[in-house]
Amino acid sequence: MIVTSTARVSTDRPGRYGKQLTSHLSEKLTTTWDADAGR
Repeated sequence: MIVTSTARVSTDRPGRYGKQLTSHLSEKLTTTWDADAGR
């Protein structure tokens, strides 16, 4: 079974939160963060 979830949240500093989320997920997955692209 595959479970997915999507949310869109407005924030003043999306890059910061994206980087934090990537860092958190990298504990279990291989992740990368592109600061220029914001993803």
